[in-house]
Amino acid sequence: MRAGPVQVAVQAPLPMMHALAKSCAPWTALIRRTYAAMPCSPARPWRLVTYADEASPSNPLRAGPDPRKVEAVYWSLLDYGSQARCTEQVWLTIAAVRSELACELPSGMSNLVQRWPTVGLIVD
Repeated sequence: MRAGPVQVAVQAPLPMMHALAKSCAPWTALIRRTYAAMPCSPARPWRLVTYADEASPSNPLRAGPDPRKVEAVYWSLLDYGSQARCTEQVWLTIAAVRSELACELPSGMSNLVQRWPTVGLIVD
C-alpha cells in the first residue's frame, strides 16, 4: 500500500462542456437537443453519470502481469438519452490512473472515484 498522498489529474466537466460547445458542432447540437427536450435548471439539473473500466494498450493474449493497464473513469450526462450514451463520443475521461497505482491506494480505485465529485465540479 502506498504511503502518503497521490496526485491525479482530474477533468472538470463544466469547463469541458463549455469548450466542446464552442468548438464542436455535433456536441453543440447534442446540448441543444438535450436542452430542448429537458431544460436544465436549478429545480431540475441535468444528471451526471460515471463509468469506470480497465484498459490496456498491450496484447491481451500476453502472459503475465501487464504494467501498462490503466483504470479509466468516464463521465456523461444521463439526460443525453440512452441512444447518445450508447456511443463512446459522449463519454469523456475524468481521470486515467495506472492500474498498479490504483491497487496501491487504500480501497483501490473506489478511493479515487468517491473523491472525484468533490473536486470534479469545482471551477476556479
